Amino acid sequence: MNSMSLKAKLMTGFIIVALLAGMIGGVGMFFIKQIEKKDTELFVSGAEPLGQLANVSTDFQRLRVNARDIISASSAADKQRFAGRIKDLRENINKEAEAYEKTLVSAEGKAMFAEFAKARQAYAADLDKIAALAMEDKDAEATAILQGEGAKTSRALQDVIAKMVDSKIKFSKGLAEANSASAKEATMYMTILMIAGVLLA
Repeated sequence: MNSMSLKAKLMTGFIIVALLAGMIGGVGMFFIKQIEKKDTELFVSGAEPLGQLANVSTDFQRLRVNARDIISASSAADKQRFAGRIKDLRENINKEAEAYEKTLVSAEGKAMFAEFAKARQAYAADLDKIAALAMEDKDAEATAILQGEGAKTSRALQDVIAKMVDSKIKFSKGLAEANSASAKEATMYMTILMIAGVLLA
């Protein structure tokens, strides 16, 4: 009778330990999948869009330089060359902006992008005038727009881009912190289950 009782106790203990081991594995797998999901989200919604915004910002600054250079260019060939650069930079910005827009999920992010599109349209109109006047050798008129209304629309666009970058950095930081919290939670649960398994063993 005692022998059967001992066997039953051993079997019960073995089953409990096996269940705990299974729970540890299950908890580990659950949190690994959660962390993997958040890591993917961090790249797709955080790191990659930040790279796109960096490209937009860099090309925008180059655009401003070329807008100035097309006015100061001394020959028609040089003016044409700067006009070509302006066209290429605008196409690059458009490509990066379209890719960035596809990553947006929040209402705040979409509203900010709409603000960016509006500011970009206003600056594009001034840039078109500057380039057209420069190509006609009307440098004084082109400079007046560059330093007047063009400076205002340029500054407004720069401010929106900076705001978008700041917002995306905060968003990415939030995702990273959530991922870190999941890792700590997983460690805590697995530690508790392992201690329970050792005590029952």
